[in-house]
Amino acid sequence: MSQLKIAVICIGDELLKGFTVNTNLTDIGSELLQLGLIINNASVIPDTTEMIQNSTTNMVDSGMDVIILTGGLGPTVDDLTKETIAELFKLKLIMSEKVVATLKLYWNNRNRSMPEAVLDQALIPEGAEILPNDVGTAPGLLIHASDHHPRLPAIILLPGPPSEMNPMFKNYVIPYLSTLKGYDKLFTNTIYTTGLPESIIEEKTLPLIKNSIFSIAYCASPEAVKVYISSSDRDQLNSKTDELRERLGEFALHQGITDSIQAVVNYCKQHDLTLSVAESCTGGLIAAAITDIPGASQIFKGGVVSYSNEWKNQILHVSEETINKFGAVSYECAEEMVTNLCNYYKTDLGISITGIAGPAGGTPEKPVGLIYIGAKLNDKIVIKQFNLSGDRNRVRQRTVYAAANLLKTLFL
Repeated sequence: MSQLKIAVICIGDELLKGFTVNTNLTDIGSELLQLGLIINNASVIPDTTEMIQNSTTNMVDSGMDVIILTGGLGPTVDDLTKETIAELFKLKLIMSEKVVATLKLYWNNRNRSMPEAVLDQALIPEGAEILPNDVGTAPGLLIHASDHHPRLPAIILLPGPPSEMNPMFKNYVIPYLSTLKGYDKLFTNTIYTTGLPESIIEEKTLPLIKNSIFSIAYCASPEAVKVYISSSDRDQLNSKTDELRERLGEFALHQGITDSIQAVVNYCKQHDLTLSVAESCTGGLIAAAITDIPGASQIFKGGVVSYSNEWKNQILHVSEETINKFGAVSYECAEEMVTNLCNYYKTDLGISITGIAGPAGGTPEKPVGLIYIGAKLNDKIVIKQFNLSGDRNRVRQRTVYAAANLLKTLFL
């Protein structure tokens, strides 16, 4: 058997001009991985008839089995996907009374009159299966292309907005792809790791993969080093994943946990602990990352952004003597920040951060990227110095996860 070859064509001038981030490709790829499928080819093209035709034809000629197009299904003049594909496969466009009724209901429920142009969305290529749009107006389309081409199972047209594309892909496209038989599958598991660089993670895991049926890949980011393990045998893959987790020990996050912030929140929930944060150079990024997690209100009491020395002194009661003698970016300042923070909020755990994110403000003694992080769990306190590289945004992002990793060491 061979693998199902899937191509994705993302359509939209806004994607090429950088106005919109192309999350559709990532989301489709992630969903396919759960099914043991991968994207074999992908392209991003403008909203033109010529490019849509050429890209689709090239994908067909290159041996793709399923071609997924996102974007260009709306009612405006630059929405050309449906008409172009219908013309390419010589399919008539027929008005669907079912879609007309759905469109009228959508607009009636909003107490607004339906624009006449919207009815273009009810024109459906002859023989196409309609994929309901549960949150918008433009239906998706599944064209069983084998009726028109000897070996191509399907062309799938999906709306461009991620809020519409994602549920449609999960609810209707994935079930369809699951019915296609006679193809090999390649399953992938992901282990999220924190606290070690990518090179050390590779050193620990690669010997367990060499000369085996498994393949392995690594991807480093500020929040985690991701380890991807792949195999066509799902049971053996799960067993090998457990073996790798055991080798990585405390550096591997628990199943379902993707970064150390989430790990800290979960630990606090499980052990009925409370948390507060004091931030300087990160400007509230840690508090934002914590409160991004559903249920964080159970454990997170609050935070202080003490950007200036004045507010480190007045709010967190860092002594003027400490600031004058050691500076705001110092071991001593971070220690006072985290201690007084936990006393103020009456929390079990605390994080303090003070540093120089750049691009200016550094000196030979205290360069850009110098960060002091304090972590406190009841009577246990650890203060650590970090020298982080990168631009301002990267230093700040790396600081967020370095702080969570440091706090996590107090749990062990």
